[in-house]
Amino acid sequence: MSTIQILQRIFYLVWIVIVVGLALLFLFKNHYFDTEFLSQWMYQYGDKVWIAYIAVSFIRGFFLVPSTPFVLLGIVMFPDQPIQVLTVSMAGVVFSATLLYYFSDSIGFSQFLEEKYPVQSVWMKQKLGGKYQLGFIYCWSIFPPVPTDLICYITGILKVKYWRMIIGVFLGELTLNSIYVAIGPSIVDFFERLM
Repeated sequence: MSTIQILQRIFYLVWIVIVVGLALLFLFKNHYFDTEFLSQWMYQYGDKVWIAYIAVSFIRGFFLVPSTPFVLLGIVMFPDQPIQVLTVSMAGVVFSATLLYYFSDSIGFSQFLEEKYPVQSVWMKQKLGGKYQLGFIYCWSIFPPVPTDLICYITGILKVKYWRMIIGVFLGELTLNSIYVAIGPSIVDFFERLM
């Protein structure tokens, strides 16, 4: 098992523990999710929470975790700061996309992709070998179920021009994350009504 696979499994395990823990907390102590409680908690620990949120937004790409859950988490945690959530999210996307593009081969990810996703790897190589690279990267980046970071790895391995990758990823993620931020207050209202 490669180092990237071990780190990815650890990250996913931590992520699952956090999600299950939050779900149990929501079921048994839902007053912690009350707007008043969250506002008071954010007032007390706001700077530390922002630092942790920024750090996680920047490193999540190395583990092929889509940015969507983190944008939604940011909207819930910082409902009165949608522009800051969008800015942090996009900075994290650009940072991780750039590093993944330039270091894709040096961390041994090409072999991992070939072994784990042989059919998808061939298909993506064919699509990225054509003249519609920017459009393909944009469409891939705007589709929520797939990790955008995967396209960054593969464009780095295939030596697709950096500017095509970063513009496609940036525009796709900006479109998607802007939608999340725009509907964010509705998401927060929905969860508040459930409580």
